[in-house]
Amino acid sequence: MVARLRYEICKRGLYCSQPDSLAHDHTGNYSTALSKLNTPELQVADNDYAVDLVIEKIAHSKYADSTLIFVIEDDAQNGGDHVDAHRSTAFIVGPYVRQGAVVSTRYNTINFLRTIERVLGLAPVHLTDSVAQPMADVFDVNQSSWTYTATPSAILYNNTLPLPPKAAGLQAGCGVLKPRTNDIDPRFAVTWAPQALAGRTVFRGGFGIYHGDGQLEDQNLPASNDQVHYSLITRETPDLSYPIDPFLASAHGILPPRAQNRNRKDEYSSQWSIAVQQELPLKITGTVSHAGNKGTDLQTITYTNIVDPLTGMRPYPGLGR
Repeated sequence: MVARLRYEICKRGLYCSQPDSLAHDHTGNYSTALSKLNTPELQVADNDYAVDLVIEKIAHSKYADSTLIFVIEDDAQNGGDHVDAHRSTAFIVGPYVRQGAVVSTRYNTINFLRTIERVLGLAPVHLTDSVAQPMADVFDVNQSSWTYTATPSAILYNNTLPLPPKAAGLQAGCGVLKPRTNDIDPRFAVTWAPQALAGRTVFRGGFGIYHGDGQLEDQNLPASNDQVHYSLITRETPDLSYPIDPFLASAHGILPPRAQNRNRKDEYSSQWSIAVQQELPLKITGTVSHAGNKGTDLQTITYTNIVDPLTGMRPYPGLGR
């Protein structure tokens, strides 16, 4: 069931018995998806719009002045983005919340829970949340009024969802990272036991190409990160697009430079093996084999400014201090 339909059912009070009755952020069932929502991007956008509609409904209801809405990702794990593989999204909407603000303070799910507890006047569940700090910099005591209008993503207008007229100028965003589709990894293996040798001799061989993690590997492997990092976001750079070189002057943050190059060569290794197996007397099998490996475009890690064991000094004593 698409999230937009779930919203309509909940709105009519027909079925909404649990908090996750609306959301369907795990995606899936593309071949049988309703309303042509047959890609992960479309299903996530549909889910986001349904959440928007719930917020809009509350914002224009009699409960607006006394309702805070907390939205957090379910099962946030291993979701690398342009900043870090451990990040997740969290949203707080309602009265006394800073409007249109992006709070970059390092919080976790326990801080999120502690904030809810403090707002509701609830006691901590256990020691972990009792010592966690609430997300105080999210709020503004002078911002009592608020409103909200749901706007569907531009990519949802290519299906059969019941949507409002498309807003003028609404376009699908352009991400900084671009998926690579030219990392082809052929692999094959051959086994042959010729009848002329009574099936007692087996020849084996194989070859395969194995690529590395690709464009996001810099975030998942901190040891190979470059020292200088950048971040570009469309909110601060509205015209951001490829090539991104002209926009680097306004960059900030920690995006690894290697990830900015859409034409970078991903590392890969070529592996091969050949073997001959012979059945010997006394049920013994003898094997002679050779295995090879060749790396291409591999990363290198260079350690700089380390202590010279002879002098006990660093080449650049003031670096990093």
